[in-house]
Amino acid sequence: MLSPYQKHQINFEGCEQGIFCGLSSTPGSVVFIIPSITRIVLDIWADKVITTLNEVCCADQTVRLLCDFSHAENLTTVTPYLSGKFEEIMANFPTRTGQVAIVLPNRVLPYRMPRFAADLKRTQQLSIAVSIFSNVEQAFHWLEE
Repeated sequence: MLSPYQKHQINFEGCEQGIFCGLSSTPGSVVFIIPSITRIVLDIWADKVITTLNEVCCADQTVRLLCDFSHAENLTTVTPYLSGKFEEIMANFPTRTGQVAIVLPNRVLPYRMPRFAADLKRTQQLSIAVSIFSNVEQAFHWLEE
């Protein structure tokens, strides 16, 4: 059986600290697998997202970003640092349109999720939709709609 990443033909390249970045055959679609939420990993990941989106997406192109934290071993709640990194990423693309799908493990404490979603909606541009999922396949489906 194919993994969701194989099914959607994502070609991954490795990065520092076990982060993987993959490009889809759909222009402007970028996937990140983040293995941990330590500060160093989140710093590298945020920098790589900003760099990659600037390299692969034209200014007028729709962005589709999938951030898969489902394998992050130490993720049990969304920390203020993680929220801040998403805010930093969003601030770098004030005029872009698109979608950001965030995949979090089922073990993430549910009481923090509404707050995290509200924080992202408050800081994001109206032209970028953000949604949170518990599995990668649902996230891919939403991005393809």
